[in-house]
Order: sequence, then C-alpha cells, then structure tokens
Amino acid sequence: MNEDAKDLIWQYTYELYFDCYFEELLMYYLSGRWIKIDIVVRILMALTASGSTISGWALWQNPNFKPIWAIIAGITALLAIIYVTLNVTEKVKLYTQAFKDFLQLRHKLQQLRNDLAIDPNFSIEDMNTKLKAYGEIYASVCSQSAYDIFNTKKLKKNTQKEIVHKLSDIIQKEV
Repeated sequence: MNEDAKDLIWQYTYELYFDCYFEELLMYYLSGRWIKIDIVVRILMALTASGSTISGWALWQNPNFKPIWAIIAGITALLAIIYVTLNVTEKVKLYTQAFKDFLQLRHKLQQLRNDLAIDPNFSIEDMNTKLKAYGEIYASVCSQSAYDIFNTKKLKKNTQKEIVHKLSDIIQKEV
C-alpha cells in the first residue's frame, strides 16, 4: 500500500508539473502576442497624435501624402478604440504576471520532484501536503485568466507538443 501511495505522489507531481509548464508556456506566448500589439498601437498613436512633431512634418502636408496620412490616422484611431476596449495593457500585465507565477511554481514542483528522487523513503503525508498546497497555487493562478481571442486550439496544441518534446526524457524514464 505504501508503494502505491508513493507512486501516486510521483504521478500527481508529474501531472501538476506538466500542467503548470503548459500554462507557463501558454502565458509566455499570450503575453508575447499582446506585447506586440501594445507596442505597435502605442507607436502608431504617438506618431499620429495631433501634437506629434512627426504629424507636423512638411512631408505630410504634401497633397500626395494627405490621403495616406488620413488613412493611417483613421486606422490608428480605430486601433486605439479597440486597444482600450480589449484592455490590452491589463492583458499584458495579467499574462506577464501569470507567466512569472507559473514559472516559480514549476521550479517549486521540480524541487519537490528532486526531493522525492533524493529520498525514496519520503513521507507520503508531508509530500501530499506540499502537493496539495502547490495544487491550490496552480488553481489560484489559473482562475485569474479569462477568455482570450489568441488562446486558440492551435496554440494549445502546439504548446502541448512543445512540452511533450521538452519533457520526453522524463516521460520515457517514468513509463
């Protein structure tokens, strides 16, 4: 019975480690996508701002460039509205923080796995308590994220493939 419980602890730590790593990478990719949007829209808004030095350049006063400037300014205005509506700044903060939280949790889980390997006679009760605490942290960080247009099935599938590839040596050892 004791060995079965130890095997379950190993299994659960791996499953939580895998899930945490998955969320960590997902948050990394999502934050990266939103950061790109944040940078592009902010640059466009700065360039087209009515008080901007660039908007006053003689080049844009040229009649040949006025329609182009109007289109750029119109697109930027639309992007600014979408930017605020989608709350891009908050998404960047949320996903960046979630990435950091999942990274820290994954490192704690890796340390727990190392402790299990170093001491094969580990206390099931102690490790189960730690594992439950890490599971609560995982659930808490997961609960902070909401629906995201960029969180597609394709992104999730590619993220999972990447993790399976990265963890293939662990998977083979434990099978």
